[in-house]
Amino acid sequence: MLFIVVALSLQITWVQNKVIDTVTGVLNKNSIFHTEIGRIQLTWWDALELEDVSIKDHRDSLMISAKKINADFEILALVPPGITTINAVRMENAKLHLLTHDGDSAMNINIWVEELADMFSTSSTSTGPTQFQINTIELRNSEIFIVNEITDAITKGLDYNRLRFSDITLNATDFYLEGPEIGADIKMLTGTELTSGFEIMELKTKMTYAREFMEFDKLSLKSVNSHIKNFLRFEYATPAAFSNFVEEVVIITNMDESKLYLQDLKLFAPSLPDIDDEIYISGKVSGPVSDLRSDELLIRLGEKTAIFGAFRLDGLPEIADTYINLSLKNSTILARDLAPYLPANISKEINKFNTIRLTADFAGYLHRFDTNGEFKTSIGNMTGRVNFDRVNGLPTTVSNITTENLDLGIIIEDRELLQKVSLKGRVNTTGDSRDNILIDVDADVSKFGLKNYVYSNIQTDATYGLDLFKGNLAVNDPNLKINANGELNLRESTDSVRMSLEIDTAFLDRLNLTEKATFISGNLDIDVKGIELDDIQGIARFRNIKVGYEDRFLDVGNFNFQSLFAGGTRTMSVNSDYLVAAASGQFNLEQMSRDLDILLQQYIAIILNEEQPIADLERDFSEIYNLDLNLRLINVNPIVQLFEPDLSLSKNMVLEGAFYQTKENTVFNFFTSIDTLQFQNNIARNINIDFNTSKLINSPDILASFYVYSKAQELGKSFQFTNFGFEAIWDKDQMDINFTLDQDSTQSAADINASARFTSLNTQLAFEPSSLKVLDREWKFNSLNLITITPGLVQVDSLKIFNENQFISLQGKASNQLEDQLNLSINNVNIDLLNTLFPQDFDGTANGLISFENLFEKALIQGEFTLADFAINKFPIGDMTAKADLDLERLNLSLTNVNSGKKTIDLGGYMLVDNQELDMQADLNNASLVILEPFLSNYISDMGGSISGNMDIKGTMSNPEIDGIGKLNNGKMTINYLKTTYLLNGNVLFKPTQVSLQQVVLNDLFGNKATLTGGINHRGFNNIQLDIKANLDNLQVMNTTERDNETFYGTAFVTGTAEVVGTTKNMDINARATSRPNTEIYIPLSSSSSQAQEDFIHMINIQDTVRIQQIAEEINRLEIENVRMNFVLDITPDAYAEIIIDPRTEEGISGRGRGVLTMNVDTQGNFTLNGTYEITEGMYNFSLYNVLKKQFSIKPGGRISWYGDPYTGIMDISAEYTESVSLQPLLVSTTSNTNQNTSASRRYPVKVLLNLDGQLLSPDISFGFDFSQFPSSGETQTTISSFQNKIANDEQEMNRQVFSVIMTRSFSPEGQFSGVTNISSSLGQLLSSQLNSFLGQVDKNLEIDLDVATLDQNALETFQLSVAYTFLDGRLRVSRDGGFTNNQGNASASSIIGDWQAEYMLTEDGVYRIRIFNRNNYNTFTSLSLSDNVSTYGVSVSQSVSFNSFSELFSKITRKKKEKLIINDQDDFLRYQFENKEEWKPVQLDNIEKRLDSLDQERRIRLLKEGEL
Repeated sequence: MLFIVVALSLQITWVQNKVIDTVTGVLNKNSIFHTEIGRIQLTWWDALELEDVSIKDHRDSLMISAKKINADFEILALVPPGITTINAVRMENAKLHLLTHDGDSAMNINIWVEELADMFSTSSTSTGPTQFQINTIELRNSEIFIVNEITDAITKGLDYNRLRFSDITLNATDFYLEGPEIGADIKMLTGTELTSGFEIMELKTKMTYAREFMEFDKLSLKSVNSHIKNFLRFEYATPAAFSNFVEEVVIITNMDESKLYLQDLKLFAPSLPDIDDEIYISGKVSGPVSDLRSDELLIRLGEKTAIFGAFRLDGLPEIADTYINLSLKNSTILARDLAPYLPANISKEINKFNTIRLTADFAGYLHRFDTNGEFKTSIGNMTGRVNFDRVNGLPTTVSNITTENLDLGIIIEDRELLQKVSLKGRVNTTGDSRDNILIDVDADVSKFGLKNYVYSNIQTDATYGLDLFKGNLAVNDPNLKINANGELNLRESTDSVRMSLEIDTAFLDRLNLTEKATFISGNLDIDVKGIELDDIQGIARFRNIKVGYEDRFLDVGNFNFQSLFAGGTRTMSVNSDYLVAAASGQFNLEQMSRDLDILLQQYIAIILNEEQPIADLERDFSEIYNLDLNLRLINVNPIVQLFEPDLSLSKNMVLEGAFYQTKENTVFNFFTSIDTLQFQNNIARNINIDFNTSKLINSPDILASFYVYSKAQELGKSFQFTNFGFEAIWDKDQMDINFTLDQDSTQSAADINASARFTSLNTQLAFEPSSLKVLDREWKFNSLNLITITPGLVQVDSLKIFNENQFISLQGKASNQLEDQLNLSINNVNIDLLNTLFPQDFDGTANGLISFENLFEKALIQGEFTLADFAINKFPIGDMTAKADLDLERLNLSLTNVNSGKKTIDLGGYMLVDNQELDMQADLNNASLVILEPFLSNYISDMGGSISGNMDIKGTMSNPEIDGIGKLNNGKMTINYLKTTYLLNGNVLFKPTQVSLQQVVLNDLFGNKATLTGGINHRGFNNIQLDIKANLDNLQVMNTTERDNETFYGTAFVTGTAEVVGTTKNMDINARATSRPNTEIYIPLSSSSSQAQEDFIHMINIQDTVRIQQIAEEINRLEIENVRMNFVLDITPDAYAEIIIDPRTEEGISGRGRGVLTMNVDTQGNFTLNGTYEITEGMYNFSLYNVLKKQFSIKPGGRISWYGDPYTGIMDISAEYTESVSLQPLLVSTTSNTNQNTSASRRYPVKVLLNLDGQLLSPDISFGFDFSQFPSSGETQTTISSFQNKIANDEQEMNRQVFSVIMTRSFSPEGQFSGVTNISSSLGQLLSSQLNSFLGQVDKNLEIDLDVATLDQNALETFQLSVAYTFLDGRLRVSRDGGFTNNQGNASASSIIGDWQAEYMLTEDGVYRIRIFNRNNYNTFTSLSLSDNVSTYGVSVSQSVSFNSFSELFSKITRKKKEKLIINDQDDFLRYQFENKEEWKPVQLDNIEKRLDSLDQERRIRLLKEGEL
């Protein structure tokens, strides 16, 4: 009842004010804290509402203030003893400033609570700390300060000692205050820390704050970017430890998938790196930041990085000084996830590994550590142990690792150079850059990718660096087998190479080191010091070198390179079987190269009348040096033709040169003599090149001469020239020039003289009176001609050559001035001049005027050219007119052809200058096809007919596009390779990238036809793809002779299909055809070269050599790398075939038959033949030593089968030869002449049977007889049966009787050949040849020739024996010839010794020889009286001369001995063709004369050897 009264009383304002004054008075009187309350209202017996509450602490600082405080309580809970408890407190706009002032040991609120406890305590003393509890607390729009003024302020990050939270909304339970410890179960707290700006979006935790720890249990802390869950505890000695959070605050946490934004973490540890990222952490972590550790922790970051394991980090936040101990299991790292945590350069390297899956241990610092584990990355896997350290400032690793498909190309950022490597072994490295890194590898490398080739089976124990190799390397790859050992050290301190290299196999193209097929093998030993060419001293030995290039191979053998310095003289040399080269003197190649370059620039500047570059004498021409060069090309063709098969040089070519530099001038000399120089079908013979120059440094004064001469030249098969010569003599300010060239076939000759003068104002060139004869016309120069060259201007005056009313002239100026013009005039010139340069016969009269402007910039051209009565090969083309107008933007063109008053060609349009775009139109009206022959002569000839149509030409010059259609009218052509002539009619459709044949009909000269379809695809008429098909109807497809093709030739008519597919570099001609009548095919199986020997003169049939050369030239003219002709031929009896087994004896098989043959022929010389040919009728032309010739009739059904090689066809042929013979000779030995049966003397037909089995060129031959037409009477058959039994068991007797029948038309009695001695001679030759063949294989130095002339009782008298043996590598030959009996047929000592001789070659080439001999002479007049031979002894010296014809021999014998040398004048520059000219003025060049004396002497010696002096 009292409480109700009190409560009601408190509703009265006066009572409230009285209570407030009383309460505050009591509180303020008994406390050092000052309390103010604006209003008190007791809303119920356990609820109190206070307004405008303010409590200041003992330091007069605000501790608590609130606009309104609502408190629920129980009276008894407020009264001590016990814990002072308030059920609930709700505060709005509250300020709780929990301060620890300087000098205090507790927060102000702790002091205040203790005072209240003492104030209301019933006992005089307190036995424990003050305890205060609030069951529920709610704060709205409030602020809480927790400030410890004793400690220093933390200026960066979160100041743990001065926490100031605003905008607090708090729902908490179980708030308590027990001495210095504060705790609460925070259900929700939001707010912002004012100093750091850290915003708490949600805080749920059971918090305890005490002097030595701060704990957040059941934690859920959310900021804008972070969410920490589960448990967090900070332990410290005093709150002041937060000022050194990294080292003095121990963190104990157990996180459950906590999200931590690292910028938020930076608030607690400001010294951490500034990283903008978030991580997810699960697991337990303990320790201060400076020594964190965990036994089990999962960290997830980025896209897919998950690191799991145990760790210890001792030393944070200074990562460089942090000891790291990691034990990671089944972790995954995505390299780019680490980018925020690593420096850019390290992140770049780590990113190369992309995804890393690892189980590994790591112990140490980032600059010195050990790691062991298994790493699986996106660029390969690694397993093993690695020790990393820095030694002398350089990173060093020692490792024992296994790598699997580790992509080195990604690591070094050059994927074209290096690819994947797999190895196992020791790999140590030192260095941090490409320039200084050293890699020590002792490992087995199973895979190593270099330049997109994967090497295998590599073993190495060596140190590698950018400029260092030391150790051993062995590679056993299928395409590279190599062993290397030694040292290659290119560093300045050492600079030497000592290497031994054994290359068993190296296919460089397969290794992607070369584009074309290249092979090399051999041994290389190098022992040199110095790497720069001018510093090299030592020797390099190359042994057993073999080189392959494309489809060619060369066994180079051995050669040496040597560079030595001795006595101030340097010598460099190369010695091999192919060339010997030597350079000696005192020289520096780098300096010489630089000086030569400047020298050349100065020469060009003087000629062009430009200011010559002035050499910097501190750098250029600064050294005095001399170099003598001698090069002897013994036979370099194998080397040259390995790389350029179309080029060849004559043997024993000599090249000499000298380069001297003095203080005042530079002297350079060069000379070479070449007997023959050939490229493809172009040949130059008897070439001399001589160049000499002397020039004062930086002076215009020059003394020089250049001379080149060739006696004969051949351009292809059609053009021959002689006496090509060019000579220029430069003496100070004047140069005299002479050019000569003759063409005997057209009676044309040029002997042109010119002179040039060099002054400071200009350079002038003038052609002097010369001789220029083309065909039968003499052309002359205008005597007033002059070409003047000044900088930026070339002026041409009266440069004109003329013949009667014909002339060609050039007049005007060439410069960059638009008003300057150069005009080329052509007047009434007969174009038969071109006949000296082309195989076609041209005719017509040319006129034209072409003007050139602005030639030094963008040329402007305008002109018109006409060709009247134009004809090719006597075929009239008509009149042609061409116009051209080139301005800065476009080239306008027009071309017309008028024939018989009718325009046949009208081409017009333009081409843009910038992009060469074409816009032209062509109208063809029966335009002659002959005009195309000069461009297609390599493929076809004898062109004729015409074409009509309209076409648009677009695209560009490099990629023209033609659109239109052309109609062929009786087009004619001869295919060079087949020698067949065809007529064509039909349409040809042109599209931008295609040419199509529209039912083109092709007829041969016999009226037979083929229909062509398909066409070609192209890109600007490059990359041509052919796809042409033909249906053939009895068409002639071959018309060749033996001269055209030695492999096979003849005339062929076929019906079937054919196609041409592929490219011009790789073409297939496929045909499936059936032979038709008039087909005749000849296949020679061996060369037709024949040789007759008579003493030492060899008459050689060179027809085949010429034929082969013509075939090769024809193939080369096709300009097609490979043409394969693949024919499936159905041979019928309509076709005649002849297989020539031996052209010398005319032995062969001819006839008709049937079969399907597959023939493959290509232009590389390959020829294969497959199939079986069955003979229906034929003859076998049998020949014995080209003396005995008989024709055997081949029985139908005989076969020849081929299985690839046409020369190894297998025969199964039976043939027969019929002769009428009697049996009488077989009865001679058994029956007397008087009793011989008359029937045995009669002649009956007997067939000699011949069986051929085995290979074509070496068949097994067997014989037999067919007596079926002999009488069947008993006596005759008895004789026949006896004879058959005898020869059946005696092959020699069989052959004897066969030869007897064939040669004598009779059987032979036993023991003789019916008196025909040449039969025995034939058998003797057969026996002799077999015995000689056997003995020749015993010893290559032994020569034995047996001649068993006859096989009768006088065999000894006719027996001949020749034996010879060679010594001293073939230079000494001792021989014996002759029989064994004297004139009377008796053997004696002299006759047994026979004719003998000893011959020794005085010179290695055998040109000069000495011979000692003995000869037994048979004298007809003394043979009747002398029983012994008369012997002759003697000594002779001989010289051999080679010749290919008697005319050549006669020419060599009668050649004038006074033939002059090319160079024989006192100054070594005058040439013999000038010595009789009155205007000749000798030039003194004394400083060069001495060097040429030795050259002149060498030429005389060489000419003496050739028999020309």
